[in-house]
Amino acid sequence: MRPGQKVDIHVDAYPFLKLRGHVDSLQKGTGAVFSAFPPENATGNYVKIVQRVPVKILIDEGLDPNHPLALGLSVEPVVHIDTTPKLVPSSDLPSRHVPLAQAPKPR
Repeated sequence: MRPGQKVDIHVDAYPFLKLRGHVDSLQKGTGAVFSAFPPENATGNYVKIVQRVPVKILIDEGLDPNHPLALGLSVEPVVHIDTTPKLVPSSDLPSRHVPLAQAPKPR
């Protein structure tokens, strides 16, 4: 799965909605890694725990203002991994380079 790939979204509460979107980003780790108290199984036994990686999906079309999406609704997204993400030319990306003349001077 990669940013830019197309997604079809089925909302359980609104089966008549045909939502389409794209993957915006993937979190750099599982939810447990960023937890204040991550689980640490120190028993020595191998236990397979399902790890979920949060994925941000932006909805591009299909939203109906008469049927707002509430937080916590169950959805079933289908990511089309066979679609090629749209690549942005590096010349169109914002530069993170700060010219030396504009860099803050050390005190």
